[in-house]
Amino acid sequence: MKNRFHLDIAVDDIEAATTEAVGMGGARVGETVTDDQESFQAMLDPEGNEFCFVSA
Repeated sequence: MKNRFHLDIAVDDIEAATTEAVGMGGARVGETVTDDQESFQAMLDPEGNEFCFVSA
């Protein structure tokens, strides 16, 4: 069953946060996306739960 709880975590540096999360067992999902409102990086924790690092 897929976890429906999703965290958006505000960070100053998406790439640095992504690198740190990957070092702790997380996984990047695709590339960093930038739209009109923000940039974000979708991630998976070691158990497969989704979350995003976001930066305005």
